[in-house]
Amino acid sequence: MNFRIASIPSQTMARISEAVVNSRQKGTYLKVHRSSFPPLNLWLIAAAVVFSCLVFIVNQWSAYYWYVAAGTGLAYLVAEQVHKFWRWWKLGRDAVFFDPLYFVSIAGGQLQAFPLSHFNDTDIILAMDGKHYLARFHFQEASIIVPCVSSNDQKTLHFQNLLQQYSGIVKQSAVHQAPIQQFPQTWAEKIACRRVSMISAAFGLVLLWFIIPISIDRNQYLSASGKNTATAYRTYLAEPRNLRYRETARTDIRRLYDLSIKKYRGSSTGSEGANAFAQLVEYLRDKNLYTVRMLFYPQSKLIDLPPSSQYHIISVTPSFSKEKNEARQDQVISTVKTSLGQMFPTDILAIGGEELVDLPSLEVYYTYRNKSESIYYPEKEQYLPKTSRTWYYGIEIDWWFKISLPTQSEPLYVFNLVSQPAQQFQSESFTADAVYANMASSAFNDFQTEFYRQFFGR
Repeated sequence: MNFRIASIPSQTMARISEAVVNSRQKGTYLKVHRSSFPPLNLWLIAAAVVFSCLVFIVNQWSAYYWYVAAGTGLAYLVAEQVHKFWRWWKLGRDAVFFDPLYFVSIAGGQLQAFPLSHFNDTDIILAMDGKHYLARFHFQEASIIVPCVSSNDQKTLHFQNLLQQYSGIVKQSAVHQAPIQQFPQTWAEKIACRRVSMISAAFGLVLLWFIIPISIDRNQYLSASGKNTATAYRTYLAEPRNLRYRETARTDIRRLYDLSIKKYRGSSTGSEGANAFAQLVEYLRDKNLYTVRMLFYPQSKLIDLPPSSQYHIISVTPSFSKEKNEARQDQVISTVKTSLGQMFPTDILAIGGEELVDLPSLEVYYTYRNKSESIYYPEKEQYLPKTSRTWYYGIEIDWWFKISLPTQSEPLYVFNLVSQPAQQFQSESFTADAVYANMASSAFNDFQTEFYRQFFGR
């Protein structure tokens, strides 16, 4: 009868182990020449090795529970393989032995047992390869074949003689021996038989429960460190389960801010507002922020003077509507972003629209007015009488800029500017929108130039 060594109940294994010891003492035990290992699931072992490697490179928290589940299952299956091998080794590896009632063969992961009364004969033959010898033990149910050294192997011959003697005694006795049946197992016995594998799986579960978070945490930090950007470190810190390198990541972010500040100070030597702007970045560093609001506060003092009998002056107010002002402001923001981007990474300093209380701000107050004493006409009309010319108001914009920090009641830095149109400028057409838009663009360009000079110029 065939039995899997791994599925034999623990109590029965204990009895078999005891029978092995007794057989060795009595000389009824024969160790098989050239034992064969129990068949191992190489795919399973390879999967366990691959999984062990993956544990050290996993870097996604979404895979955490999948890894724990897969690792626990693998631990159970690998433990089954090890347990099978351990049982085979504990029984003395491949061997045949008998006691007064049964003949037992252990080969790989299988155990075969036959009643001694069913023994028929035994011999030694030359194997088909012509080089090795096989000892055969014939029973009513089957024949057991084991390798031996030669046709005159004394240990094998002695074992065969003893087997024949014991078998003869059993056959002469009146004891009836029924073939061994499969072991009946209750659920408790089945669980007990797999106790080692279950304990191994439980141990694997606990081990992976603690090791995988450490591995994910470490790999996520290494990934952030490889990118070496404030965004990468912030992504690491945004995950609350990343715990081991939090202070290191914060220190790394601060280091990046310090490098940008140092670079800015070195390239902006001589700029009037460089020190104040560096303090702005230091504030962002200390508050773990990177966004600055740029706010515009326009005020209009435009007046369309009553029509004059002497001059025909084109109205100015439609060219400074809220929509057109916002478009010009957006252009300024875009230019400022470009200037900042040349000096600071966008995750160190960027213009944003968030409404957070802690955000510092770049505030631009500007008042635009028309000057009745400053009027323009198209150059092509210079030979026309003044009363026949098309006249346009001159536009003047007063700028007041300040850097404000939420922690200070006074501005960190302030500068003023007055923009006036040039004595002569070009326009692609003579429509009111085109002429006044050019005047406004000239004034806004003045502000952009002054902003760059104040904080980035040399």
